[in-house]
Amino acid sequence: MKLYRLRKMKLFGLPLLPDRLPLFFLRLSAILLLPAGFLYSYQHKLLHHPEYVSRSELSEQLASKNVQAWPSLDTYRGILADFDSISSVPAKGTVVLFHGNSGSAISRTNFADHLRVLGYRTILLEYPGYGARKGGLDEETLIADGAESVKRAIQQFGKPVYIMGESLGCGVAAGVISRVAGQVSGALLITPWDNLPNVAQFTYWYLPAKLLTRETYDSIANLKSFAGPLVVVMSEKDEIVPTTSTLNLYRSFAGKKKLYVMPGATHRSWYGHTDQKWWKETLAFLESGSETP
Repeated sequence: MKLYRLRKMKLFGLPLLPDRLPLFFLRLSAILLLPAGFLYSYQHKLLHHPEYVSRSELSEQLASKNVQAWPSLDTYRGILADFDSISSVPAKGTVVLFHGNSGSAISRTNFADHLRVLGYRTILLEYPGYGARKGGLDEETLIADGAESVKRAIQQFGKPVYIMGESLGCGVAAGVISRVAGQVSGALLITPWDNLPNVAQFTYWYLPAKLLTRETYDSIANLKSFAGPLVVVMSEKDEIVPTTSTLNLYRSFAGKKKLYVMPGATHRSWYGHTDQKWWKETLAFLESGSETP
């Protein structure tokens, strides 16, 4: 191709081969550095999309859903859907849920409905900085807070305790398991990743996102001390967490495990591919593989 044709071609509105090459590369660097700087500086805003409510609004929401604040409204850490209050038979155990990165815990009461039918009480944990809770959104804060909540749940209700994570909540759940592994009887991770930098690179493929991601949520490392059982749910057409990331986590886990692939499901549509039979089968697997005393 002749030189004058190269000079007529443009990239991002700039000449591909301008007369002043140093100026061209300076402009190109600026174009790339702007999104890179935004990604590095605003990671929490990109990762977290919380819904905020006041304590009075939360109280109204809880009443409308027939659930209660846990441990109480004044010391709120999440939502309790208690099986014992609707049955004379003791609950089979407690399922602790770590929800995804948007909304708040109140929007996940549909999970508790399935689990109540099967005989489980459910605690839908709320993250600091979400719902009616204040606090930081960094990885350490969420994992430390979650581990403390699991310990309190065991202290109040005893064992067995099963941990459930959804999307971002899988990363938090895996971090929590790394700190209380011996206390957890099983785990259900829905659309999980292997680590956050890999997901960031998938999303921001045009940037060195792995190098810019300050937090890791390394689920492979965090589950190393966990013997299982582990259930992993993967959406076949997940557009947010790449299936390679989910499969990498599943294949790396050495304990008892089971994989469900939701055919045709996207990251957010997996729930529509489940029914009560599926929930029963999944919880039965976690029950049968439990080795926690």
